[in-house]
Formats: sequence, structure tokens, C-alpha cells
Amino acid sequence: HDCVVGFAQAEGSGPEDGRTINIDVYLSPPVSAATVTVDYTVTDITTDGRDYTPHPASGRLSFPPGATSQAIRVTPRADADPEGDEQFKVTLSNPRGGSLDVALGEVTEHIYTIIDSSPKVMFLEPSSSGDEAAGLVSVGVWLSTSWTQTITVDYAVKAEGTTAQSPADYMLLG
Repeated sequence: HDCVVGFAQAEGSGPEDGRTINIDVYLSPPVSAATVTVDYTVTDITTDGRDYTPHPASGRLSFPPGATSQAIRVTPRADADPEGDEQFKVTLSNPRGGSLDVALGEVTEHIYTIIDSSPKVMFLEPSSSGDEAAGLVSVGVWLSTSWTQTITVDYAVKAEGTTAQSPADYMLLG
């Protein structure tokens, strides 16, 4: 082969913040005689089609003579949906370069993970206890980031492995 085109990495990740990311595609070695092109498609893995732009995406990258890299630009959408991390895949195909013998490299797929920006709810301590005579006992809960929407969390008390009985030994309040 005269040259090879592909991704440097099979995976990448970044925050769900609305900033455009570059997914780099490399050509090796650089060629001086012709423009090399490669087609790409961006497809959902766990995203729902509203999580990045452009969607769906496909196109062609062109490497002018002497160029060694080009970028596929994708913008994860900043949203307030608590949805967990999401992934999409970019696939390279159809490398061409006029009379050059152009091949795909070893890494022809790149999986990108959009890291969810939703806050996480956590206990301040993994367990708690209190003196019966103390009255009320509070269990601290922490929100990982400030949030403009109401967050509701389901909870349950499990007294397994203890002698505590509800309501004789404890009661849940509000």
C-alpha cells in the first residue's frame, strides 16, 4: 500500500457540554502526488438521535497533498436529561487516492462516549447509627453538582441483619 488511513484511537470520551469535538483521522505516510479521501458514517449505539449533531452524519474527508490528519467534527448536545452515559460510533470506509493504493488502517471504528452531566445523588456515609434516646437521626445525602430541576430519589430502609423493627425502633419521617 502507498498509504494507510484510520483512527489513532478506537475510543474517546468527553462531557455533555455542547462543545464541538474533533475525532481525528490520520494518513500515513503523507503523500505529495494526490488527494486522498475516505468516507465516514456516524451511527447511534446508545444515543437516541437527539444527543449530538450532525445526526445522522456521513461525509468524506479529504487529505490534500502533504496532509497527515483531518477531523470529523461532532457536537454533543448539552441537555438536562438524566440519562446516563451514551455512545455513538464513527466508521471509516472507501479510501481512495487516484492512482495510489490506499488502504484502511487497523482502527476503522471509533466509539465515542458522551459523559452524562446529570448530577449524581449519593449518601454522605455508607451507613449510620444513632442512640435511641437521641431523638431524630438524619442521613446525609449529597448532590454532585448544582441543578436547576427538581430531583426526586426513591429510598428504602433495610434493617436486615439487625434487631431493629419498624415502627417500634424507628419511623421514617417525610
